[in-house]
Amino acid sequence: MLSQSMYQEQKVVEDFFRYPENIINILSQNNDFAVYRANDKFLRNDILSLFESIILSDHRISNIYFVANDGITISYKFARESGQNLTDKIWFKEAIEGKRQFVWVSHRSDFSNDDVVSCVRRVVDKYSNPIGVVGLDIELFKLSELVDNVKVGDDGYFVILDEDDRIIATPDYKRLGKEIWEGNPPEDMNFKGTRSFF
Repeated sequence: MLSQSMYQEQKVVEDFFRYPENIINILSQNNDFAVYRANDKFLRNDILSLFESIILSDHRISNIYFVANDGITISYKFARESGQNLTDKIWFKEAIEGKRQFVWVSHRSDFSNDDVVSCVRRVVDKYSNPIGVVGLDIELFKLSELVDNVKVGDDGYFVILDEDDRIIATPDYKRLGKEIWEGNPPEDMNFKGTRSFF
């Protein structure tokens, strides 16, 4: 029964992570990004309206943004520093240069300074040349709603870790962003690199 219960909860989590990937897939194929120019305020407003329609329909999504190769950024929430060049960020470079379709990263948001988990995907033109990335942020306490009130046995509860063993979803908000292990995990429990999320 315990094994079945954990499998069911794992399916709920996996289904949730496919959901932002589906949104990012749709956005990354939007022609508006490919034709965007810095001085086109009407197109910028159209893109922001698109972002807003997604965020308003799901409170778990805290931000959506498009960062072009030249540093131009369109974001539902603005970057903290005006003129901040996000193309220097590790998540941007991994999305542009990496072989994976999606990059999942847990970090401190460059827009809101909140701890978030981000789904990032590169955007390409009609010749398949990378022109930027589109990303989606979920605040960790909102992500924790997935595992809230989920019991494992009598005393346990369900948590989600990133690949650096940091807690990104837990009923105990005080532990968000912290490593679950005090030291190195035992060898037979070290899953780093095998999957992005557990």
